[in-house]
Amino acid sequence: MVLDTLRPISPVRELARTMALRIQKMCHGRMWMAAHMRRGDFTLVGWAMEKGIEQHLDRVKNRFATGRERLRDVLYKSSRRGSGDLAKAEKLLPREGDP
Repeated sequence: MVLDTLRPISPVRELARTMALRIQKMCHGRMWMAAHMRRGDFTLVGWAMEKGIEQHLDRVKNRFATGRERLRDVLYKSSRRGSGDLAKAEKLLPREGDP
């Protein structure tokens, strides 16, 4: 059981870096989002947010949509303050349907 912190070892960090680059390539350089859905034991002890897998997946997809909107809002606000080119930066935003 982890009580305070988890420190990944070098091979785990390298694997994460490799996976991130692979996903970035699949998204053609755009930002990407990921989720981890816990089921099984979490469902058995009543810690899962939703009872069924379909509802849980819908919840995750909804959070992705909200996340894309938030990123767009932050990008828009920063470009209005003169800290970036909106059209250029918008090309980096994750899109619905990205892997």
